[in-house]
Parts: sequence; structure tokens; C-alpha cells
Amino acid sequence: MPAVRIKDQWREQHLFDQRSFTCAAIIALATAALIVRLFVLQVARHEYYAGLSQGNRVRNEPIPAARGLILDRHGEVIAGNQPAYQLELVPEEVPDLSGTPTRAVQLGPSRAGGLGEPRRTRPPTPIPAPRSHPAPPARRARSPASRSSPADRCRAARG
Repeated sequence: MPAVRIKDQWREQHLFDQRSFTCAAIIALATAALIVRLFVLQVARHEYYAGLSQGNRVRNEPIPAARGLILDRHGEVIAGNQPAYQLELVPEEVPDLSGTPTRAVQLGPSRAGGLGEPRRTRPPTPIPAPRSHPAPPARRARSPASRSSPADRCRAARG
């Protein structure tokens, strides 16, 4: 009969206590590392990250190139380029909100009367296409029975 081992209660309790202590120490170290990292990010490097967040407010938007002038056959401009400006203000970022539009008009090209009237252009006039070439002659349709090979056509043409 094989030997039966009797459990050593004290030894198992000691092993459990060691493992629990090791896990608690690892969790405490991880928590301490997180707290130190939060302190570094929020207190020690505050100015650096505050500058980065201020930089996020400025957006670069690409400006499409001018498409060029469209001229008619006499060299008159049909469609041209006209610069358009749009001013957008964030009220929280403007110290003097009431005087800013007046200063913007003084600084850049703008109409003093607001948007003003839209520019009136003459409507396009249709130009008829020249009829210098006559229409091509209509072809006769052949039935499938009257079709012949190129060799048959050559023989018919010779005689």
C-alpha cells in the first residue's frame, strides 16, 4: 500500500501568505509607479503640455490654387478669379470682441458695407456651331444573305 501524505497545514498557510505578500507588493509598486508618472505629467511637465495644447488651437487649412481665367474665343474673360476672405472668431479667445470687426476691416481687403451686392454679369449667349462640313451620307444596310467574302468581291469586280 502506498504511503499517504498528510497535509501540513502550517506549511501551506505559510506558502499562501508568501504568495499573497508578493502579489500585494507587485500591485503596490505598480500603483506607486502610476502615481509618480501622473505627478510627472501633471505637475513637473505642466508648462510643456500646456504649450502643446495651446498649439492644438491653430489649424492649418490648405488653400486651393487659383484655377486661372476662362476666356471666350475673342479673348474676353468669361470666368475669373476673385479672392474671398472669411474671418472666424472664437469669443473666448478675443479680448475685445466689439472692436475686432472694425480693426479687421482696416487691416484687410473688405467691403465696408458688409457683403454688398453680388456682381452682375451678362448671361452666356449660345453660339451656333458652324456648318462647314456636310453631314456624312447614310449607309445602306445589307442583309446577312447578301454579305460576301472579300475574295468574292474581288472576283465580282474583275468581271
